[in-house]
Amino acid sequence: MLIGALAAVLGCTNARGSGFEVASGNAVSGSGSGAAPSGSGVFGGSIGIGGPEGGLPNGTLGAIGMQGGDASAAAPPLSDIPPVLPCAALCNDFPLAPILYSDGVSPAPPPDSAARFGAPGGTGIGQGPCILEPEVDSLFPRNWLRPRVHFSAGGGEDLFEVRIHTDREMNDLVAYTRASSFYVPKPIWTAVTSHVGTPWPFSVTVRGIKSTVAGAAPTTVSQSTFSIAPSTATGTIVYWTTSGGSALKGFSVGDENVGGVLTPATANGQCVGCHSSTPDGTFLAVSVTDDPANGDPARIELRRGVAPNDAPAFVSPAAKTLLARDPQHIPTFSKAHWSSGDHLMVSSFSGGPFNHTEVIWTDLEATSIAEGTGWGKIARNGDELNAAGYPAWSHDGQTIAYCSTPDANSSVNTISGNGKIYTVPFSNRAGATATPLTGAADPAASQFYPSWSADDHFVGFTRTPALGRSDDNALSEVFIVPIIARATAVRLAANDPPTCSGQKSPGATNSYPKWSPRAQTLDNKTYYWLVFSSRRNPEAGNNPQLYITGLVDNGGRVETHGAIYLWNQPANEANHTPAWDSFEIPPTPPPQNPR
Repeated sequence: MLIGALAAVLGCTNARGSGFEVASGNAVSGSGSGAAPSGSGVFGGSIGIGGPEGGLPNGTLGAIGMQGGDASAAAPPLSDIPPVLPCAALCNDFPLAPILYSDGVSPAPPPDSAARFGAPGGTGIGQGPCILEPEVDSLFPRNWLRPRVHFSAGGGEDLFEVRIHTDREMNDLVAYTRASSFYVPKPIWTAVTSHVGTPWPFSVTVRGIKSTVAGAAPTTVSQSTFSIAPSTATGTIVYWTTSGGSALKGFSVGDENVGGVLTPATANGQCVGCHSSTPDGTFLAVSVTDDPANGDPARIELRRGVAPNDAPAFVSPAAKTLLARDPQHIPTFSKAHWSSGDHLMVSSFSGGPFNHTEVIWTDLEATSIAEGTGWGKIARNGDELNAAGYPAWSHDGQTIAYCSTPDANSSVNTISGNGKIYTVPFSNRAGATATPLTGAADPAASQFYPSWSADDHFVGFTRTPALGRSDDNALSEVFIVPIIARATAVRLAANDPPTCSGQKSPGATNSYPKWSPRAQTLDNKTYYWLVFSSRRNPEAGNNPQLYITGLVDNGGRVETHGAIYLWNQPANEANHTPAWDSFEIPPTPPPQNPR
C-alpha cells in the first residue's frame, strides 16, 4: 500500500563453444538500452493504479505520461518475448518524489521521513539492516514476479529508506516505510521491464533510523544487487506442499498468488507427492498412496490439471493395471515419445520380478500387461546397483539420467549415500551400457535428483559433499554439469543465502532442481531458469520454500546468479519437489492482501 501521490512516467520507452568456463557469482552488466533510439510520438493521459495490483490505496491516481518510442526500430522480437520499447536517453519510470509505503499492518511512515534521513550516502552509524531480498547478483526474467526488498533491522530501527538505482533511469526509486518489505509497484515494474533489451543492472540500498530518538542518525548503508534479463520465463510451476496434509499447488509465471491444483481425493488416494507433466502440459503424473502420512510405497495416477481432473482417454485398461503396481515412483516423459500410438512413460519400479530398484518403461496404450509388451526394464549394462533418485528422460528421447546407489528407499531416495548420476541410452526401450556422468559421479560425494535443461545441454542435480541420505539432507546443494563439454560440475551461486542472515550452505538444504520448459537465445547468450527448494528462510520457520535462479551460457562461458525467493507462496507452508513445465492448471486467485 502506498500513501501519497505516485507519478510514474514511462520513458520513450545460439552460438556455443566447445569449451566450458564458469563465472560463478558474476553480475550481468552492460550499458545502453540495447535498442534503436526512439522516434517521436507522445501519448498523454492518466491511469488509476490504486488497489492491490498497483500497490496504491484504492482510488489513488498515478499520472503516467507515455513518451512513445518507435517499436519498429528495435530488432524483431522472438515469438515469446514482448517487443522492447527503447528510451530516447535515460528512462523516466521511477518517480521523482519518494514513496511513503505502508503494508497495511505497520504504522504509516511520517511525512518528513526524507528529511530525517537526509542526503543519500554518508558513513552512517551502527550496523545497517540485513537485506534478505533481493539476494546479491540475482537475475530476474523480464516477465517475472515483481521484486520485493525484504530486510531485517540491524539494531532496533523502526523507519527505513529503500533506494533502487540504475544508471539507465533518470531518478532513483526511493521509498520510506516502517514495514520490513517494500514491493516494487506493478506499474513501475511493467514500465521498466518493457525497455529491457540487454541485461539491466540495479543496486539496492537500505538504511534504518530510530524514529523515536530525536535527531537520530541513519545506520550504515546496506547494499545488494540484481539485474533484469532480456529473456522471459515461460510455463507453470507445480509443487508439493505437505502442510495440513499433502496437495499439489501451482502458479503461472508472474502470478502473485498460488492456487490448488490436485488433492489426494481427486487422485483416488490419501497422499500425493512426486509429480511431473506430460509433454503437452495437459496431464499431471503423480505418485499416490493410500496412507495419508506416508508417500511410500506409491502407485502412479495421470490426471488432468484442471477440472474435472479426468484421466487421459488413451490410457488402456492394461496400462491402468500397470500404473497401479507399487512401489512405483517418479514418472517422467519425453516429447519424442508423446503422440498417438507412442505414449510412453519412464519410472522407477522396485516390485515384481526385481530384487532392487530398476528404471522401467510403460506403454500407456498397452494391450497387454506382459513384460516386453506393456512394460519392460531399461537395461543398464555395467551398473548392477539400484536406479533411484528421480530418473529423468531427455527431451529428445535419447537418454535417461538416474541415480545409481547401493541402497534405495522405495525407489525414491538413497539411504546411505554414495549416489552417482549415470546415463543410459533409451535405445527404443531396450537400454544399453550405462555410464557415470562426468562431473556428477564423484565417489567422495553423493549425487541424485537429475533434471535435463530444456535443450538437453545441461543436467542439474542435487549433491551432498559427504555421504548421507538424499531426502531432506541439510548438506544438499544444487549443481549443474554440461552434457556437450563433459566438464566438471558447477556449484550454483544460488546455493548461498545472504551472509547477514546467519544461514550458510552447505546447511541450507538446497535441493530438487528443475529447469524451466524453454531456453531462450538472445545476442548469442542462452538464458536458463531453474527452480529449487531451500530451508534458508528462518522467517518461514525454516520450512522448505521455493526459489528460482538464472544461468546464462555465453558461448560456453556460464554465469550463475543468486537466488530469487518466490514471495507469492505461503511462507508458513512446507513447499518442495517443484516441477516446472507447461502445466494446465486452474487460474490462481488474486492476492489476499495489497502489496
